[in-house]
Amino acid sequence: MFHRLLILIVLIFIPACTPKTQPAQVFPGFQSAAGDSMATIRESDRVYLKSIDGKPSPERSGSILGRDLSYHQYQVPAGMHDVVVFFDSGESDSPRGGPGLSITIYANRQGSLGLADITLHPTLMAGQSYAFTSGVSKFYLKFGSGNSTAKWNPTLIDDTTKAPAAATTGATTAPAGK
Repeated sequence: MFHRLLILIVLIFIPACTPKTQPAQVFPGFQSAAGDSMATIRESDRVYLKSIDGKPSPERSGSILGRDLSYHQYQVPAGMHDVVVFFDSGESDSPRGGPGLSITIYANRQGSLGLADITLHPTLMAGQSYAFTSGVSKFYLKFGSGNSTAKWNPTLIDDTTKAPAAATTGATTAPAGK
């Protein structure tokens, strides 16, 4: 009986440990673009899309297991875009359980480590697919308020050439939102 319970626990929680990649879909606001002029952007390495050209990414659904951390793939027209991304470590910033009353006020998005949203300015090529690397610090201090000493430098990488997507200007940062 115990081994069945252990197997059930493994089957429930192991799939939740690693984000899954969802099938590609057209990014909202670009449905009228010609199919042969599209490029694919894939969320990866804990980097998620917040918006493209001011159009917000679809709302993420939650579950009883927590936030939706699956990776999504979006098709967008080729060309230059303003791509706003955010980092999510997948960790909960909620206080540890224990005796006494705990009140936590989140100044940042859960799992963000206090890292600001960053705007990238890539030029995408039709028919190409791209994925992110987070460039997050390997070592950092994490504070109970959801902040940390971590730094990040996300890059959009062309899957074929393994080179960064051509950028017209450098990345810019914005305060992390909720």
